[in-house]
Amino acid sequence: MRASVRIEGLSEVSQALSMLRTNELPTAYRNAINDTARDVIKRLERETKSVFDRPTPKVKSAFFLKEKATKERPQALIAIKDVFGQDGQAIVNTLTPHIPGFDSTRRPKGMERQLRRKGLLGPGQYLVPSRTLKLDRFGNVSGAQASKMLSDINAYTAAGGSSATGASKVRYIWGTVRPRGRAPITGIWLQSRWQARKPNALVMLAVDSKPSYAKRFRFNDVAGRYSRRVFLRHMTAAVEHAIARRYR
Repeated sequence: MRASVRIEGLSEVSQALSMLRTNELPTAYRNAINDTARDVIKRLERETKSVFDRPTPKVKSAFFLKEKATKERPQALIAIKDVFGQDGQAIVNTLTPHIPGFDSTRRPKGMERQLRRKGLLGPGQYLVPSRTLKLDRFGNVSGAQASKMLSDINAYTAAGGSSATGASKVRYIWGTVRPRGRAPITGIWLQSRWQARKPNALVMLAVDSKPSYAKRFRFNDVAGRYSRRVFLRHMTAAVEHAIARRYR
């Protein structure tokens, strides 16, 4: 006795699979890539919160899907939003010094650029907050503080000058202290403490070197590991959806 099994309709199945490969799988692949990219953005946002101390809301939501994958170009691009934070520093310039592969030093902030144009801050100088300056809840100089400092400095300096709003309303001045036996200290000072020669008058110190940052935000490593982790799940779901759509 001989047993045999005859399967009919193989040509139709082969044709259907060929159509699936041609029409449905590229769509599934595209969708899986884009779903993976959206998950990677959420993972990078969590990494931002764990790496940085008190990041601002704009820093925490700094990433976006700049280019979606298509069937013709199966690749998604995640980028950093080119928007400005509270201190006039572009978010992309805030984050990149901490990412391997980028310059470890930050670009001049808006306040520093204005003081350079005024000729008070040298081209290679930067501002560093003193311990006495009250920072905002994110650890930064607030926009209101920076605006007040610039407004006061434009109207009045320690070297002399006039004020459009009156010297009595000026809170901050630009000046240099030359302690005996020590290097001069240049920066932004509280006018009242400066005039009274009281300690803790300095609020922003001018330094001659660029602030350098540790490479603690491993953007590419985190994105790469997490994309490999979740892509297969998204691809499986996309293929199952494609099969169901094709044969429903």
